[in-house]
Amino acid sequence: MKKRSRFLRIVVGTVAALALIVILLLGAVYAAAYHPDDVQSEEVTCPADAPELQPGQVVRILNWNIQYMASKNYVFWYDIPDGSGPDTRPTREHVFWTLDEVAAIIERERPDIVLLQEMGKNSVTSHYVNQMQELLQRIPDEYSCYAESYYWKSAFVPQPEVWGRADMLLGTISRYRMTEATRYQLPLIPSMWIAQELGLKRAILEVEMPIAGGQAPLIALNTHLDAFAQGTNTMELQVKAVADRLTALNEEERPWFIGGDFNLLPPDVEIPEEARSYYNVDSEIGYLFDRFQSTATREQLTGPNRAQFFTHFSNNPVVTGPDRTIDYIFYSERLRFVNYRVWNTGHALEISDHMPLFASFQLPQ
Repeated sequence: MKKRSRFLRIVVGTVAALALIVILLLGAVYAAAYHPDDVQSEEVTCPADAPELQPGQVVRILNWNIQYMASKNYVFWYDIPDGSGPDTRPTREHVFWTLDEVAAIIERERPDIVLLQEMGKNSVTSHYVNQMQELLQRIPDEYSCYAESYYWKSAFVPQPEVWGRADMLLGTISRYRMTEATRYQLPLIPSMWIAQELGLKRAILEVEMPIAGGQAPLIALNTHLDAFAQGTNTMELQVKAVADRLTALNEEERPWFIGGDFNLLPPDVEIPEEARSYYNVDSEIGYLFDRFQSTATREQLTGPNRAQFFTHFSNNPVVTGPDRTIDYIFYSERLRFVNYRVWNTGHALEISDHMPLFASFQLPQ
């Protein structure tokens, strides 16, 4: 009887110890993860004397996924469909080289508003370089207003290719005054609890920019939708969430534009053979094209000259140049479209796996 009682105490003690270990592990995962609200305010940095936009002004936009300033010198593990890419991170030297190149393009082109995706701040994958601050030090002082929003923030990612702290941010920079910034959470990819806790939480960063004379402010939206969401309806849900936000701004009669990496091909376009595992035949982004204006039309994106609008040059070695459009700029009917171009030739091919997009709009008079 005593032996049985002792055995039961050992079993109970072992189970309790294991349960405590599991609880501690789950608590550690939760503490390491990012838990944003569905809608939350973000900090705006902007001096009080920053100039305001003027009625009727033509505003120039740069939209660019800068691939966490990793340069175009690698084949990362996720660049190959089976995850077999040999590289896990760039060198620190390449991060700073890319910062220099992005800054040089901003200084040369002089956009009024810059939308950047895949910025890093305190991530092992980019050597813990605060990329927003480093970039601001490299561009003219007139770019004094900015806001950021995390869509990946984990104190530790146990994946072997990362194995450490990881983050990713949307960043919006302007030569003109910003007053408010808001983060809108997008639907998540269904997955195991731990993967969802420590993984990316895609979002929209919305910035409000006043227009002199008491007009409704210009709303600049910046986003990066999911990749690797095959087999789920995540992309459909994220596109719908974007559309709902844009519809709300239309109902408020506010001028707006949104730029970003949507990770979706144009409607009715042939999928490149090496990329067929990434996209559905019926592109979810058609929902946005049906409801809003794009700087490049469906006809342009699927027509004989569509190559001039290609925005992505995969690091996959079988891809020899830009071969698809997955980055877009949509805009409000309250803005007048002026021009649009994608720089997808020459030196631009060496900086990121995405191309810089330039658009101009005239503000309401």
